[in-house]
Amino acid sequence: MAKHDEISSTEKLLEVIRKDDAVNVPTNHSIGTRPMTNTPALTKPPALSLLPFRKKMTVGVDIGYTELKLAKVSQLSEKKHLLLDYRKIPISPGLNLESDAFVKFLSSELSSFCGGVKRLEIWSGISSARVETRCVRIPKLSRKQIPNAVFWTYTKQVPFNQSAEVLDFEILGDVLENGIQKIEVMAYTAPKKEIENYRNTFRQAGFPLTGISIVPFAIQNLLRAGIITTAEKDICNLYIGRDWSRIAIYSNNNLILSRGIKAGMRSMMDAIKGSVAEGSAFSQSKVSGSTGDDPLRPGGTVDLDDLRLKQLFYNFLSGKTRQNGTLEPVGLKSDRVFEMIKPALERLVRQIERTFEHYELKFTNEAISKLFLSGMISENKQIAAYFRHQLELPVSVLDPFPPHSPFVREVTLPTSIQDKEAFVPAVGMGLSSDEITPNFIFTHEDKEKEASINRTNLAVFVVCIAILSILSVWYMWQNYSIGQKREEIAGLKQVSLQVSTPADKNMILQFYSHATENNTRNRLVSKRYTPLAVINEISELTPTNVRIINLYSQFNPDETGEQKVSIDAVIFGSRLNFETNLTSYLFRLKKSPVFDNPVIQKKEFEFFESTEVLRFTAELGIL
Repeated sequence: MAKHDEISSTEKLLEVIRKDDAVNVPTNHSIGTRPMTNTPALTKPPALSLLPFRKKMTVGVDIGYTELKLAKVSQLSEKKHLLLDYRKIPISPGLNLESDAFVKFLSSELSSFCGGVKRLEIWSGISSARVETRCVRIPKLSRKQIPNAVFWTYTKQVPFNQSAEVLDFEILGDVLENGIQKIEVMAYTAPKKEIENYRNTFRQAGFPLTGISIVPFAIQNLLRAGIITTAEKDICNLYIGRDWSRIAIYSNNNLILSRGIKAGMRSMMDAIKGSVAEGSAFSQSKVSGSTGDDPLRPGGTVDLDDLRLKQLFYNFLSGKTRQNGTLEPVGLKSDRVFEMIKPALERLVRQIERTFEHYELKFTNEAISKLFLSGMISENKQIAAYFRHQLELPVSVLDPFPPHSPFVREVTLPTSIQDKEAFVPAVGMGLSSDEITPNFIFTHEDKEKEASINRTNLAVFVVCIAILSILSVWYMWQNYSIGQKREEIAGLKQVSLQVSTPADKNMILQFYSHATENNTRNRLVSKRYTPLAVINEISELTPTNVRIINLYSQFNPDETGEQKVSIDAVIFGSRLNFETNLTSYLFRLKKSPVFDNPVIQKKEFEFFESTEVLRFTAELGIL
């Protein structure tokens, strides 16, 4: 990305950006209309699409806290993919991404998973919590001006440290805003250090990364490839992680808005722990000695450390209960645990509703039509029903293994909802390509360079094809000419065979005698008319500003065997042009088929009839 002093944008662009600051709440008239088609940024030139499509294989890698998940996807055509294999491997506690032990672990697992496959691409993702995304709109500009416009528009909204972050973008398409056509762009920044750490880890493992992205873009891949299908235009994905949650909104299969929230499953576990502590304190202070099935009823006591708390919460999420309907390791029922985490869910619902309102005001009048859940909470039906009731939206779970789809015909599908959802990042990364997926290590600048190289290669290819075509035509014409000559030779041979009288020595001598006589006769005629030819040629070649005074000829060859003619003449005109006119005259005489090697014998300035002239004597050989 260019520096501030290197950026030159139009006044129109700057004016539009300045006006944006004055608008606090956009009206309905300022909301743009988003196109249905996707337009990935800086794609390969259309001419390259004429070349044959080459199959490729991509491995998506998802590095989690406790598990490594891999997915191998083959691209059968530009829009068809096939899932070849997937695998989940536990990560030993204490392994660090940059440690030698993890590098060896990663190398071993990738070698086992990939085998000896050639033409392999490796894609992985960093945490989206450290990536800022903004969907911005810029004026309709030329291709070369778009990067500068995105830079200025994005940095007005988000602080950008050029030395520590990489800034890139993806063009989503054209929109109408206030009747003005603009370009909608998804811009994003990612930390360079984390990107470089990932690259170094995979490079040391022997599997250099082709691309690095984030999970929201992996889900975008699943939507664009048609692996996850939905009839709704505007959808939301809610991911609830360990320490934080993410709300991502998609429109027409494009990521438009992504927002992180500092509330996750840990907040829910803290709520459970707080409720248990309050219940235990109440039982000890109020009604000590009572018994019952519920450990939190008066008289019950609960010892809930962090390990038992996690076990309780995860059993609640998966629905694993005892025969009496209570959860391990504490005898609480699922409904009671749900009531404990309900305040945390309510806070999360309020965050989601505010995000929906912002999306409708900023981007479109249309409301969100569907909610997709992801993360460990997606398996719990009570939580899904709660979101469905509070948000009044249909709720589904992201499933990268669509049943009855050709995409999964080569693999055995996971059985549980949680196992399927867990592979969303890995399968989504396996669908990645530089044409449709934002890549933090292959930015728009790299794409422009590659496009320039491709255009050069294409031009060279076209020129070579043109040269080969010309040579092919010339080769065919030469073959045709050779064929014609061969036919002519064959005809002459037939004529020669039809000659009845064969040539002998006497006939050849007779032909020679006739030729000698004709040659002698021609020489006599030439000698007779040589004077006339000389005079006629000199008359024709002498210009009007040259006057011949004397003409001496020697038609009998001298001792050198040459015939010569001498010209005594004067040149009229300007003295400055005498030499030029003389040279021109001699050049004309030299080009004559009658004369050879004109040589100036003498030249001097004289007055002729009161006019200054150049008098010269030239000698010419007669051919």
